[in-house]
Amino acid sequence: IIDIRAESAQIQSMYGIGSSDPHQNYYAMQTLRARRLVEAGVRFIEITCPSFDGNNAPWDQHGDLKVNHEKNARITEQSVAALIRDLKQRGLLDETLVVWAGEMG
Repeated sequence: IIDIRAESAQIQSMYGIGSSDPHQNYYAMQTLRARRLVEAGVRFIEITCPSFDGNNAPWDQHGDLKVNHEKNARITEQSVAALIRDLKQRGLLDETLVVWAGEMG
């Protein structure tokens, strides 16, 4: 499940794997692995946004909100859209709840 090398180049590109941004690339790999876990019947999967500034919870910002939230959105948006599209085309979205949320302390 974790080895994504067998996934087509088109699928990997759709998720953002190969991005020049290492954080986006990391998130893309997590998201593609999540789809594979869904296919394998795993019932709960959590994907976390990678920390790029030493903050333990990247969406819980207390300064530079515009800059940091834009970076978080850029890192995650392509992969989340790909996951939803991929689950739908495989018939898995009908039985999968996707919750995209941030931490609110």
